[in-house]
Amino acid sequence: MSDGRAIRMAIAALPAALIALNLLSIPGYTGDDAFIHFTYARNLAEHGIVGYNTPFPTYGSTSILWVFLCAGFSFLSGNVVLTGRVLSAILTVSSAALFAGYLSGTVRLSPRLVLAGMVIYLVNAVMFRWMMTGMETGLTLFVAVLILRSWSPAHPLRNAFLTIAAYLDRPEFILVPLAYAVTLALRRGGKGVRDAGGRREAAVYYPATAALFACWFFAASGYFHMLLPLTAFKSGSVFDLESLYRFGAVAGGMYPDLLVLVILVALAGRHSREALRGVPPAEALLFVFSALVLGMYALKGTNVISRYLIIVHPAAVLLAVRLLARLDTGRWLSRAALGIAAVQAALFLTLHFGAIRSFVSGFQSTYTSLGRQLAADRDTGSVMVADVGIVGYYSRRPLIDASGLVSTHTRDAGTAADTALIARYRPRFVIARLASPAIDSCALRWMTSVPGLTGVRRLRHDRIGRLGTMGHAQDTYDIYLMRLDWGE
Repeated sequence: MSDGRAIRMAIAALPAALIALNLLSIPGYTGDDAFIHFTYARNLAEHGIVGYNTPFPTYGSTSILWVFLCAGFSFLSGNVVLTGRVLSAILTVSSAALFAGYLSGTVRLSPRLVLAGMVIYLVNAVMFRWMMTGMETGLTLFVAVLILRSWSPAHPLRNAFLTIAAYLDRPEFILVPLAYAVTLALRRGGKGVRDAGGRREAAVYYPATAALFACWFFAASGYFHMLLPLTAFKSGSVFDLESLYRFGAVAGGMYPDLLVLVILVALAGRHSREALRGVPPAEALLFVFSALVLGMYALKGTNVISRYLIIVHPAAVLLAVRLLARLDTGRWLSRAALGIAAVQAALFLTLHFGAIRSFVSGFQSTYTSLGRQLAADRDTGSVMVADVGIVGYYSRRPLIDASGLVSTHTRDAGTAADTALIARYRPRFVIARLASPAIDSCALRWMTSVPGLTGVRRLRHDRIGRLGTMGHAQDTYDIYLMRLDWGE
């Protein structure tokens, strides 16, 4: 067997090997937020309604496109959770295949360097963690690489449809029109990207894109009675040093390939300018877009988490590959691939693996059991909970969302205070997650503060371990299921 054929087989086998490793190392891992998408998809498939608490439409998903894909393909499997997990893995692998084709066809790398680029692309701890959870991360990667492969100056209408489709996957893609304006300005200035009639493209692309976005916002306003998803209001914040530190910790600590880029740009100097001279417009667009996303998260003050930055991963890897391929006939690319793979494996084992195991055996299993217990209860009253995903999916009952993720309960009440929400919406059940056994004082506060509440009974108490996120560093949490009795 020739070396070239063996390398091509390795390129084809790498994604499948990662899926198998994922299934073996973290089987059953599905984050709570994934069940938000699953509930939306199930309600869409069963009732034809895009909403969390049917029959009322609610705009609580940041990835409407992902909801529609899961709902559509669930007709084939009959299982929304299985559909979401398999589909997310397929899209991750498909994005890798598109990326490998781009490295081979457009960048024109040898099979050996394509394999090195694929290693950098796929062996990422954050991607590996989320690739089979049913979140939209696989779709986000696929859309980003699809823009890279399909964006063309000769097809501005197609570019407009790509833009709106990308936005319906992740709201960060709303920055694509701005990124395109920057790349057009660079092309007119002759700074490293090929010109191809930018004025004619813009004259078609921007009106078409504006029309498509206007149609979407009009439809969203009529159907959901809001233009933006609820998470846009919940995550709104302002810039401060704490949020900037968190952004730096996430970007640098979980994406060391971004640090590699900083080092490369600083050291390569003239080589970096040569590597980026004459890149295709789609590639320049993706680079500029990713820079805008990073800048937005650094300056906006959003409580960023690691999977948010997966959107810039294809551009980061592509830029690293281009810069490394220029150094010493690509030998640095092969070395960097091995080094980044080793660092990412260490990151996964130290930062992710233990947290995932704790989450699956603690939070995930407990909330699944709670949801099923509520589903079996003959009392069909509503349940108030802050962690809405798993409970909402398995309980199949009206849900008072104490976090403001999937309903307007906190927005309408003007507060997230538990006593105010209980008094206003009168839930039958409350699930409380506490850092210490303080449920008795909570129950006393509810009884003395909420009119009409005649009794609070503890139905269940569970204790779970660490949640494995930067915002939840407690060793243990106590989970309580409480039943509320109301007078006439």
